[in-house]
Amino acid sequence: MPKQDTPVVSTVEELDALLEEGIRLHGPEDTSRSLEPLFLNASPIYSSLRRLKQLYAVHPSTDERFTLGRIYCATAVTADPLVHMRSFQKAFADMAASSKTLQFASGGVKRFLDLGCSPGGFSNWLLGNNKDSRGVGITLSDEDAKWGMVVEGTQLVKPRYDLRFADIVSLVKDSIAKGEDPIVSDAEQRGGAFDLVIAGAFPTGTVVSVNFRIKLAFSQLLMLLCNIRRGGDAIIVTNTKSKRWIVEIMALLRRCFREIKTGKGGKLHKDRSSCYLICADFCAADDAVAEYILVLKSALDKLEHSNDPKEVQEEPEGNIWPRLLLLSGQAETNEEFFEAEHRFVLDLFEPVWRQQHNAIYNTFTKMLLKGASEKPPPFARIGSVRAYIEPGSVLTSGYAPGVSTGGGQGHTVAPAWRRFAEPPSPTSSSNPSDSDPTSPRETSASVVAAAPVAKYVAPGRRASVSVPPFKALPNWRGRSESSSVPLLTRPRGATVADASLSWRAKS
Repeated sequence: MPKQDTPVVSTVEELDALLEEGIRLHGPEDTSRSLEPLFLNASPIYSSLRRLKQLYAVHPSTDERFTLGRIYCATAVTADPLVHMRSFQKAFADMAASSKTLQFASGGVKRFLDLGCSPGGFSNWLLGNNKDSRGVGITLSDEDAKWGMVVEGTQLVKPRYDLRFADIVSLVKDSIAKGEDPIVSDAEQRGGAFDLVIAGAFPTGTVVSVNFRIKLAFSQLLMLLCNIRRGGDAIIVTNTKSKRWIVEIMALLRRCFREIKTGKGGKLHKDRSSCYLICADFCAADDAVAEYILVLKSALDKLEHSNDPKEVQEEPEGNIWPRLLLLSGQAETNEEFFEAEHRFVLDLFEPVWRQQHNAIYNTFTKMLLKGASEKPPPFARIGSVRAYIEPGSVLTSGYAPGVSTGGGQGHTVAPAWRRFAEPPSPTSSSNPSDSDPTSPRETSASVVAAAPVAKYVAPGRRASVSVPPFKALPNWRGRSESSSVPLLTRPRGATVADASLSWRAKS
C-alpha cells in the first residue's frame, strides 16, 4: 500500500481491525536489495509493528504531537544536564540489575572506555559501583553536544576519570589514515585492555544521512575491537530495524561474544527503533579479530571515498548496496545471509520490537480516545512555549548544519537560534524572496523583546515561535549557517531562553 493511501484511523476499533487484518505495507519488495520482506514474513510482531508505525505516522494528531515535541526540544535551553545524567544512571542501574553475572554489575570492572559519554550517567554509575575502577570517556565538546558533561558533584574527575573531547568518526578516520589502530591509552599508558567498552554514541538529529549512521556505528565497533580485553564486556546502542548493515553488525558480534542480551534502558528507548546490546565475555580468536578489523577499515574507507551511487546508496528503507561487510561466510545473496543470521537476530530483536509496539500502541490509543472526546484547541502550551498550529501545516525547526557523532547518552544536532527584532509578517506574494530567510531583521543578543505568540503563515512562508521575557545572558556564542544568517547557540548552564526561534511552515 503506497504511503499516501494508508488509511487514517479515527477509533481504537478501526486501529485494531487494521492491525488484525494485516494491511499491505509500502516498502521494498525486492529481496535482492533488502532484507525487509524476509523479516516481515518471518516475524509477525515485526510485521505488526511496521503496520502500526505506518498508521501512526499518517494520523494528523501525530504531526501535531511531534511538531510540539520539536518545538519543546529546540527551545528547552533550560534543560538541566543533571536531570538527563540521572536518567541515564537509572537506565544503567536497570541493565545491571537484569545482568547480575556481568562484571560491571558485580563490581568487577577495573578499567572501562565510554564512547559518547555525555552527560556522564553511565560513567558515574560505574565509578560509584565499581570501587577500584578507572575510566576514559570520549565525547563531543559541550558546545557541540546537546547536553554538556556533568562534572561538579560527580566522580567524573581525575585521577579516576579521564574525560576527552573528540569526534569519534574523525578520531577513527585519522588513525586509519596513519596506518594505526584506534587504541585508547589511559593515564597509565596502557591500551587495548579495557574490561568494559560502552559504544553509546548515537545520532539523534531529525535528518541524519545513512552514510553517517553507518560510519558512526562502524567506527565505534572498530574502537571496541581494538580496545577490549579477552573476557571483557560491552554495551552497544543499536538501531533495531532490519537493515543489512545492522544485521551484519549483529553477525559480527555473535562471533565475538559468548552471550548477548537486549534491553531498552527503562523508558529511554521505549517507543524508538533502538535498544542496548549487553554483550558478555569477549572470546573471539586473535586472528578472527584481526580479520574483522581489516574488514571494518575497508568498509569505512569505502563509505568515506565512494561517490558511486551503485556502490553505496540509500535505499527507501536505508539499506546499503552492495554489502559492506560480508561476514557470513560464503553468503552471496540476501536470502542466504538471512538464512544464516535471522534466527539469532529474531531472538534478540523480537522482545524489543514487542516493547516498542506496545509503547506506540498505548500512545496511539490514548491519542484516539482523547480525540474522540474533545477537539484539540488551536493553541498548545508546552512549558513556557505557546505555538499556534494551523491544521494541515507542519512546522519544522531550523537546525544548524552538520550532525554530531554522539547521541546514545545525549548527543544530537545542536539547535540554531535566529535573532529577530520582531516576527516576520505573512505575505500574499508568491515571490519566495519576499520572505527570504537569509535577511531577517537583527537585534542585540542581550535585548530581545517578548514577541507575540507564533502565528500561522502561508505554506512556504515564515512563522515565529517566541518565548517569554528573559534575563540577559552575557556568554552567548555566535554561529552562522551562512554568512548572512546570524545564529546563536545556547550557553552551557543557561536557565532562561534568550532568543526567539525561527520556523518555516510547509504543506
